[in-house]
Amino acid sequence: MVKEKIAHIISLILKTESFKDLPVGWDSYDSKPPSRLSIDKTQYLILLSSSKELYVDNVVPSVEGGIGIIFREKNLYADIEIYNNGEACYVCSRGKRDWVVNETHDFEDFITMVSTFLKCGILPKKEKEGDSA
Repeated sequence: MVKEKIAHIISLILKTESFKDLPVGWDSYDSKPPSRLSIDKTQYLILLSSSKELYVDNVVPSVEGGIGIIFREKNLYADIEIYNNGEACYVCSRGKRDWVVNETHDFEDFITMVSTFLKCGILPKKEKEGDSA
């Protein structure tokens, strides 16, 4: 089990590293590739998540420029988006009509909020509410 976790972490780190080779417009809509800063911060968050027993499901380049870090637990979804300028936000969702978006500069806070949400299903304090109807 430990070997699989380590292999998964390594694969996520390598995947984020490969994002530096994406061209401008990689998504066919003129999106910028992730910056070195967003790659470094994403790799830090992958390692920090792992140290807190929080499983990162996937990492994906963002059409906003930057990287999305995806977490899933049963019917719960969370992601942390690291923008190219190093700023970030997270989204926690229990479904189409029940989600929050919060911004913070404290990455430990991101991990704590996402971890609590995925373990307990309790949405973090709402700074911005969403209704995707």
